[in-house]
Amino acid sequence: MGHRHVFWIAVIAVLLVALTVSGLVFARVRAGALREAWHVQIQGAGVGTLSDAVDWELIGQDAVAIRGVTGSLRIYGFDGQLRYDFKPSRGGSLASFNVAPDGGLYIGTTNNYLYAIAPDFTQRWAIHLTAARDWYVSCAVGSDGTIFALADRGHVYAVNADGTIRWHSTIAGVSAMGQPVLLPDDTILCRTKQLEVVAISPQGQEKWRTASGVAGTDEFVLSGVVVLCPRAVRQQLNAVAPNGHISYSLSTPIGVPLAAQQPLVAAVGDGTCYFTSEQPGGGCDLVFVDALGHELWRVQLKHAASSPVLLPDGRVACLLAPAWDQPGAGAPVFAPLLRLLQGGRDARLSVFNPYGTASVSGAANCMFSLTPLLVTPAGELLLLDEKGYIRAFKP
Repeated sequence: MGHRHVFWIAVIAVLLVALTVSGLVFARVRAGALREAWHVQIQGAGVGTLSDAVDWELIGQDAVAIRGVTGSLRIYGFDGQLRYDFKPSRGGSLASFNVAPDGGLYIGTTNNYLYAIAPDFTQRWAIHLTAARDWYVSCAVGSDGTIFALADRGHVYAVNADGTIRWHSTIAGVSAMGQPVLLPDDTILCRTKQLEVVAISPQGQEKWRTASGVAGTDEFVLSGVVVLCPRAVRQQLNAVAPNGHISYSLSTPIGVPLAAQQPLVAAVGDGTCYFTSEQPGGGCDLVFVDALGHELWRVQLKHAASSPVLLPDGRVACLLAPAWDQPGAGAPVFAPLLRLLQGGRDARLSVFNPYGTASVSGAANCMFSLTPLLVTPAGELLLLDEKGYIRAFKP
């Protein structure tokens, strides 16, 4: 037998072993079957309109708002049709957006404007918050419909639903980078440029602030009355109580390269949360932490995974990528051929019970999701794949 024949036999053997191992690894987290309920390709997806997609939110019962890293904001129905394309009438580009209680939008821009968009996507009003130029505006909507808006250089506003300004305060160091979150009493929690967490009363007075470095640059997540502050770069998770005291601080990897999506943690309540944790040997674990910061369990996923999301029934879901697609892991020489043999669509959705056992798992029918997973009120899992398809799964 010639050297060439020996070489090709060795190649085939390596491929067969790799495919077998990948199947076994996926089987470790597979229980029942998870199947796709429906999918639709959104209008214009084939010409690169989603190439910068980074985040999305549900709008009502049948639409999503997709934000691009370059400042775009488009709304698509579940029929795939474009319903709205945000074009700032006063210049600038999108900095942040919030869904209003009535299904409309509040949009902050990079030149300090705050827009109110009605549910029919007509503009209600636009107000200029500060004289500074080329700075961000972010906001959160209070329990009575008040819009609490942050502009850089410490400006904090309460804006009525009709666009009039109720009050304006200046709080030292407050930054509009990152969305503020609201406690149940409408206390505003935001960060400073020194990465402090600052609490501001609904009347505009500073209540407390933490030491510098607690906040990080990743999105806050509210867990009951506790704000979770993941710091992926520093491999840290800080939980801040309503009085500003640190409930717990964990030194652990938070998130993985595949999950550079926000938020990084899925909150259950009172500081309890799930997150994915990158492991030195590749892949990651799904970790569950209680309200005291104690690790209750972890599941070895053996793959890069998206940020986890909570389902209405208390289960938690992740999107898993195969080991050779894991960023930073060093793809094997035969990764493209492996992907081809598996049909080129090799990501998987896995759902876990609250106590860490596998619930259901199935093919995601895509290679990756451009945006974080979404959960509809009906409990469907939504992802936006690399070809511009919205895919829905019923776990």
